[in-house]
Amino acid sequence: MLLNVLHLDEAFKSQPEFMAVCNDLKATQIDARREGALVRLWGKDKNLKLLRQHLQTYLARDTTVDNTHAPVVTFMGSGDFHHVTALLIDLVAESDPSPLTVIHFDNHPDWVKFSGGMHCGSWVNRALYIQQVERVITIGVCSRDLVRPQFKGANLAALKLGRIHMLPWQSPSHRFKRFDMGKLGEDAFCQQLRTLVKTRNIYITIDKDVLSHADAITNWDQGKMHLPYLLHLLRFLMSRHNVIGIDVNGDYSPKLYSGLKHQVALKKLESMIDQPRLGRKLALASDINQKTNLAILNCIKEAA
Repeated sequence: MLLNVLHLDEAFKSQPEFMAVCNDLKATQIDARREGALVRLWGKDKNLKLLRQHLQTYLARDTTVDNTHAPVVTFMGSGDFHHVTALLIDLVAESDPSPLTVIHFDNHPDWVKFSGGMHCGSWVNRALYIQQVERVITIGVCSRDLVRPQFKGANLAALKLGRIHMLPWQSPSHRFKRFDMGKLGEDAFCQQLRTLVKTRNIYITIDKDVLSHADAITNWDQGKMHLPYLLHLLRFLMSRHNVIGIDVNGDYSPKLYSGLKHQVALKKLESMIDQPRLGRKLALASDINQKTNLAILNCIKEAA
């Protein structure tokens, strides 16, 4: 396992125990807070290119440990940065031309159209343009994004072609009801998932807003999956496939934006409309998220 802590915000500043464990594991600390403030929530191609170049200096490296390929594992703060996942997939897949399946844990499908850059709700479409990526399997959604998705900019063409496969936890739409995973136990769902992953290589991205409020506090509305269920699926996937990379986001952090004034104003307005007003203390969010980050990291370390 090659561990990175990507600082796009201040989310890990209040997680000292998690940071201590990462330091013990010799994690690479990547300070990208300047770029993070520019691309938070969404970023234009110019700023995303700058961030990619910054990340490349850390991630464009030999990933062979003892003649095996170690997964590149990146923890990266708020789910407002989930579009950075597309950059990470592109970078870690550069050295391997083999077909790749992206396993996407999230309370949102992240499949909307967005021109001139990427939004944290649009990155799946960019990932599908990466040559190695055959399919994105999205697991755990129970948000309202699945209600009348044709009017919300969803990439339904990719869904129809099977390049996106949706496995909701509890779908609010009859269109996806037959796939509800919340009715299944972990083992039964694993057997269903096994038939969908056709490639040896996989990349796993975890947005902690897929979890209930008992296991995470995020900047977004949250799902109903519990942490033990997520960890069971993570162990299953890592035991059966060659995991080239994993990223984890969905920590809570104050919303700080930079850039052109009209872009900052648009982001503030969008967050007011789309994101819940949590009214929770930062200390509580940090404590819950730290425990979950430690559990996920320990699970990955053991499985790897």
